[in-house]
Amino acid sequence: MSSAIYLRLLQEAIDHLEMDDVGIYEILWLARGSEFNLDDVTAKELTRTVVNQLLSDGTARLIILKWPTHEITVQEPQNVDLNLDSIFEPNSDNEYLGLTADDIHDIKSNTPGRDDGASARRIDPTQSSLDLP
Repeated sequence: MSSAIYLRLLQEAIDHLEMDDVGIYEILWLARGSEFNLDDVTAKELTRTVVNQLLSDGTARLIILKWPTHEITVQEPQNVDLNLDSIFEPNSDNEYLGLTADDIHDIKSNTPGRDDGASARRIDPTQSSLDLP
């Protein structure tokens, strides 16, 4: 898998966080729906890498949301193992793992090119704290 695929999914996740909380499963859907034709194992691995990056650099934090209301039910979930496939599915109470950006202004910068004068944080591949897949 190339760094271009990783960077594209990371940017898409950031763009979604700009608008609202995002479920981990939604990031997986983005990976599966890309033109990169990723198999399921690779799409899940890529999603985990992106989620770990967003958490480690402070862009986002984990939350638990309720389907279908999208209401946050747990602000700081404990003992979450991101290596389990259950992170991609709702539990028996229709709750699912998601990401939130507490202060959306933290992931915006004054980058030229957007009509509103604001732009989502753009990815600099040299600043990644994770080894790219």
